Amino acid sequence: MPAPGAPADGADDPRLERPRRRRDVPPEAPPRLRALPRAPLHRALLLPVTAHLALLRGRLRTAHDRLGASLDALTHYGTRPQHPLLIWLVGMLAEVRLSMGRGPEARALLHEHGCLDGPAPDRLHRECG
Repeated sequence: MPAPGAPADGADDPRLERPRRRRDVPPEAPPRLRALPRAPLHRALLLPVTAHLALLRGRLRTAHDRLGASLDALTHYGTRPQHPLLIWLVGMLAEVRLSMGRGPEARALLHEHGCLDGPAPDRLHRECG
């Protein structure tokens, strides 16, 4: 039985509306995220896959850009800094920067995300590799 004053079919009942997704990128978003128009969260989650494919093809710059865009998007959408995917992305992006000969930038990235409490990243890279 419909509530008094409510339509019989419930079509205008606000409780039955689907939640709206965040599709538009706000102007205060990081530049790499603004470069991807209407970048929903699922696209941010697929970017690491395309970055991995770029790495397999030896395209470091493409992998760097896609990992960075994914990291920016996930941070923008409120992913916790301790989330395993975010930590993995930071590590992969640092690895790509090291491969590009940009060790200081890799170190700065690791420090910015709280992943650097030990030896320099190029030393860690050589020990683990």
